[in-house]
Amino acid sequence: MAGSHCGNCAGAILATEDPMAKNYHAFILAGLFTIFSTVTISPSFAATARFTQEIKNTTASITANDLTLVFTHEPGSVFIGGGPSPTSRNHETVSWGPGDLDRPYGPNASAQIDFEGPDGTRIDKSQSFWTENRRQIIDGLASLGQPPSIMFDPGGTQATATFINPESFALVYSNVSLFRNNDLENFATAAFTTPSGQIVAGIVTSFVLNAEQSMAFPFGAIAPGTYQLASANVAPLSNPADTFFLASAAAIPEPQSCAMLLAGMALLLFVTRRRNEMRFIETSGLNFLYAKDGVRSYVAGTQKT
Repeated sequence: MAGSHCGNCAGAILATEDPMAKNYHAFILAGLFTIFSTVTISPSFAATARFTQEIKNTTASITANDLTLVFTHEPGSVFIGGGPSPTSRNHETVSWGPGDLDRPYGPNASAQIDFEGPDGTRIDKSQSFWTENRRQIIDGLASLGQPPSIMFDPGGTQATATFINPESFALVYSNVSLFRNNDLENFATAAFTTPSGQIVAGIVTSFVLNAEQSMAFPFGAIAPGTYQLASANVAPLSNPADTFFLASAAAIPEPQSCAMLLAGMALLLFVTRRRNEMRFIETSGLNFLYAKDGVRSYVAGTQKT
């Protein structure tokens, strides 16, 4: 397009098509569609999930009265023995000080840790430790495996529990149990690992997984307004008597949550579009703006010296 000259301008006033501006909103829409597809079409870990993992004091003579746990992902709420929550938190690390535990934990004592978190969250036993009056007990804490993952299908009518061995050695799983359609009123309580639904029959209740292996079991048809529960005892194949309890419970996200997600994405698109419609950029001594029709127009530029 021909332009006129201006004594104070660095060049002609031009109107040129900007492919990036033209396609910007198409890129945004494609990205949001991808996110929406991931959330609603692809199977995904339940948005609301709780876990239990057992830990032990493996010392021969030391009683622990405080505890520090490090998780592989930052957890939500954390409780020990269904009782007190940590007195301090720092991302993946939580701690109980002296006298803050539900009770002292002597030699060979065990505790169940209840926590919330994303899929794959487990206690990092290499970084966690019991303490005695804030003095770290070396090599005194044991834990094993990770709570199973619970996945829902896109329609929220089917669910699957997957047991994964994260260790570098073989594990034996026993007393494997799945319960579907548990009472949602128990989900947010310390009794969430106590089944109140129907047991899933016909599954293998004992098996061995080598390092990094997994095994999945279907819950079958599930009802809205309930949660699904999977649990097992796990032990090293080399010492099957040394068992640790694992459990996971998950509920389908409420429809209101999905609606809020859609509304939020729509708002994000609107705000981003409005912001970019009137964005001024200074380049080579000229100011130009992205117009609504995707045309780049140079305006009122002044040459820099």
